[in-house]
Amino acid sequence: PHKTIYKFHSITSLITRLRDSRKTQQAQWLELRQQQRKVGPMFQRLTVYERMEKALMEGKVTRVATIFNLAKRRGFSTPRLTSLLEDSVKANRTHYTEKEKCVAMLQLLVGCAAVVHINH
Repeated sequence: PHKTIYKFHSITSLITRLRDSRKTQQAQWLELRQQQRKVGPMFQRLTVYERMEKALMEGKVTRVATIFNLAKRRGFSTPRLTSLLEDSVKANRTHYTEKEKCVAMLQLLVGCAAVVHINH
């Protein structure tokens, strides 16, 4: 009889553990949903590239170096992404035109780091 009691206890503890984990999962999921609602449906639908392009067009991103850093953070891990521009000082001081910024971004996404490096 002692063994059966032990088994019963282990089962109940397992059930409670499962219930607790389910509760935490639900809580995490609800938190995630709330965060998504805060962000807004329009922003959710945008892809990574569209978000970057939007930031470019709105003038939130003004330097090519910043765009590269943004791209790196978004997962565009091209080797030598940070050293795309030959002179980092120039990259920090020079403000490029809208067309130049868009071209640089497109080259980064469509082409590769080497292409951007040659063009700058």
